[in-house]
Amino acid sequence: MYRVLGPVECFRGGRAVALGGVRQRRVLAALLMDADHVVSTTRLIGATWQQPPPTAQSQIQMVISRLRRALGVGPGDHVISTEPSGYRLQAGPGQLDSAVFQEHVAAAQDLARSSLDEAVARLRDGLAMWRGSALAGLEGSTVLDSWAGSLEEARLAAHELCLRLELQRGRHTETVGELMEATEAHPLREGLQGLLMQALYLSERQAEALAVYRQTRRRLIEELGVEPGARLRRLQYEILSGDTRNWLPVSTAPPVRIRHAQLPAAASVCTLPERDTDCVGRAELLERIRRQLTAAGRTADGDVPVVVLHGRGGSGKSTLAVHAAHELAGEFPDGRLYVDMQGRSLRPLTTSETLSRLLSDLGVDAADLPQGLQARAELFRKLVGRRRVLVVVDNMSADVPPSEWLPEKGSCAVLLTGRRRWPGGPGVRGLEVGSLGSEAAVELLGRIVGPSRVAAEWRTAHLIAQLCDRLPLALCIVGARLATRSGWTLEEMMHRLGDESQRLAELVHGGTAVRTVLAEAYQDLSPGARRLLRRLAAIGMPPFAGWAAPVLLGCGAGEAASTLGELLDTHLIEVVSGADADSHCYRIPDLVRVFACERAASEEPEEEIARVRHELLEVFLGLMVRAHRADYGGDHALVHGRAALRREPPVIPALLQREPLRWMDGERANLVWALREAALAGADEVCWDLAVTAVTLFENRCYHEEWLITHTEALTAVRRVGNRRGEAVLLASLGALNIRQYNFAEAGSLLERALAGFDSIGEKQGRVLALRHVAYLHRMRGDSAAALSTYQEALAGCRDFGDRAAETLVLIGMARLALAEGRLRDASALLDGALAICVEIGARRCLSQVLECRGMVLLRLKKYERAERTLERALEIVRLRGDLEGEARVAYGMGVMRLSQGRLTEAAGLLHTGTALAQSVGDQALRARGLRALGALGEATGEDALAAVSYEEARALFHQIGLAEEPGALTEVDEPVSQPAV
Repeated sequence: MYRVLGPVECFRGGRAVALGGVRQRRVLAALLMDADHVVSTTRLIGATWQQPPPTAQSQIQMVISRLRRALGVGPGDHVISTEPSGYRLQAGPGQLDSAVFQEHVAAAQDLARSSLDEAVARLRDGLAMWRGSALAGLEGSTVLDSWAGSLEEARLAAHELCLRLELQRGRHTETVGELMEATEAHPLREGLQGLLMQALYLSERQAEALAVYRQTRRRLIEELGVEPGARLRRLQYEILSGDTRNWLPVSTAPPVRIRHAQLPAAASVCTLPERDTDCVGRAELLERIRRQLTAAGRTADGDVPVVVLHGRGGSGKSTLAVHAAHELAGEFPDGRLYVDMQGRSLRPLTTSETLSRLLSDLGVDAADLPQGLQARAELFRKLVGRRRVLVVVDNMSADVPPSEWLPEKGSCAVLLTGRRRWPGGPGVRGLEVGSLGSEAAVELLGRIVGPSRVAAEWRTAHLIAQLCDRLPLALCIVGARLATRSGWTLEEMMHRLGDESQRLAELVHGGTAVRTVLAEAYQDLSPGARRLLRRLAAIGMPPFAGWAAPVLLGCGAGEAASTLGELLDTHLIEVVSGADADSHCYRIPDLVRVFACERAASEEPEEEIARVRHELLEVFLGLMVRAHRADYGGDHALVHGRAALRREPPVIPALLQREPLRWMDGERANLVWALREAALAGADEVCWDLAVTAVTLFENRCYHEEWLITHTEALTAVRRVGNRRGEAVLLASLGALNIRQYNFAEAGSLLERALAGFDSIGEKQGRVLALRHVAYLHRMRGDSAAALSTYQEALAGCRDFGDRAAETLVLIGMARLALAEGRLRDASALLDGALAICVEIGARRCLSQVLECRGMVLLRLKKYERAERTLERALEIVRLRGDLEGEARVAYGMGVMRLSQGRLTEAAGLLHTGTALAQSVGDQALRARGLRALGALGEATGEDALAAVSYEEARALFHQIGLAEEPGALTEVDEPVSQPAV
């Protein structure tokens, strides 16, 4: 039995184990903190030392050895096992007192719905297990202090629940003393103060109950600079008004009959909680609420205006609603009614109970309350429909739609808050309450801890705001903790929050915890939505698209879309990009992600997460291959890994089918993530296949940096396992990248190594595709004969393999060579063949290149009308594909054509456009030719000085990239190296 609810102890065979000094007990505590899971050596070091010595790792090994001896571990006993990344301590059921304590609490929470006596007994048994402060004697370790803090918070929460249930059992008099001790020990814990107020009031000590409120309010203002929370303020109001009907369940409530005088129609009633002064950063939302709820927001049909404030827990919806209601007092002179459907009980109020409270606030005597939801709704509509009353319903429950009990017509207005988006209707307007802006978040923090402290550590304050997701609740908790610990710096708090594994444990103060709010939202989800959230967080995917959901859930597209919509409606994921539904990407807010990772660690087997991650990688590869096929008219011009690894996707994104390159572009972040995940998982075939398939995007958008990064990482992965085929393919692709960057020497070296690799394993297809780039290099070096011979060898190979798109690219290369040598008939014939293949297979990428080159041949033949039509068709295709490099080449060609025709003004615009685009995509050769053409244009317009400057810039650029300058050959356009490498 291991005991951490006090000093760390261990009992084996009924006898206490001598654990040794502080160092060994800290290591044991760190292992127990993640019992049955691997604890890394780095984490053990962090738990043991604040400033680890150089020998920390070897010392940890010695401590583990001593612990094993102390625990009496035999040769076959695996209590503490050594794992690749650390150690695992196995603690079976009932062997760790903190886990047993949590079992008592969980059982009590379930029993509270059926037997209060049994629930209290379980809680008392759990609390009796505590022998002092958690991990007593091990203070000073950041890792263990955070765990101890979370255990202490769980103890306080259990004690508070126990006392609450005691009140529900009717033991208010007997509980007063225990509550006084608890509130003295924790004076800022508003939940305990509220229970003490209830116990005193029910014990006929009303004055003392109100005195507790005054003392608590004064202490909060003096120490934290904040007012009591809405629930404590509401409790004071209920004591003052004598309306305590909702404190106890009906079965245990004393037989008290509360009567209210009937209010005249013109009388005003206000049951709003006090206004929170810290409604920071919400000015725009407040104005939108005001406009919607007042005359400006009313429809011509007289529909009652309804505003629904929705957002995730902790975003400040309740604070905003109460603040807005106070601001609108002049607009609603007949009253502002408030009810919190969540309340302080174990269950939320039903709609019928909510109406009961609202009717009571309106002056309906308890004896006159009608029975049944419909009767109460009808009476409520009659009382408020024609009065200028604002009804605020906080934490709206979903048991009955608001449209079934709220007035439809009249002069009143309604303000609702809830976590979920609500369906619209006549007069209904939903407003999302999201995270604060950066400046507003820092301002809120400054109002709590003091503006001078924030100003002194301004950058750190901004980092804290980001670590808190700029969530008001999290910021208020951090601010309150800093305010009560004047010795803490903001930097120290930032470092505490920086440890994701302990972040939620740090976001706890005075009975309020971010984890509690997240847990409530999590429990409200359907099982499928909880599973999707856990898996999305566990696999760590960057902003993800909807296609991932059916893979992670193992279901159909319709069910997955519904589950994704549930997470979106509850604000546990958010849209981050996409102008339309086809291109939406989503992300999990950081605090939600940290919480979901915790749930995944306890609810999802590691092997299951590994399985769905691998399946997701395979599906992603399959989608990338489909995008390549859509652009190239088939699985052409590319060598793939093992085909079995490309899993058939359960859903094909519409955007991929319509605009494959745009879809690929939207998946760039996921591409790098997937490649790295595949490398870490040892899936080298998936890794290199993803890298080379993505070249379809990289070459089109000129993403040279991503091209290099992905291929470098994939090379490391394939070399680690000796995958020679994957290595050769990647080297050839890097050779193509270096050609694009005019690093011809490096390109030659890479291609030479790639060919050697292909030859060593008998990979003929890879060799054939690499030869096309070798031919281009021969041409750049001025060896036309070698270029033609290599092109012919590549062409024969492409035809042998039936790779029609690659055949087209080789034909285009041969045509450009013929064009450069003035063999225009040969060039035309080659392009005719290439065009026929493009039409046959639907290769959009190849078609634009064929048309652009054909236009240049027609221009050399002075067939201007046909050249113009051809180039305009090419321009249409490249713009549709988002191909800026292709657009630069077509604009250059059309500019040269206009120059040849003497249409100098049009030529100037086109040449400037082409040259600017060439510079933006990094095509230095095309830019040099554009500058040379602008020089010719300057000569034609008599601007000799401008012509000289352009010629000089062109010469310098040609020299810089190592190309020979041919001033007279304006229509020669080099082959664009803009296709997958192999």
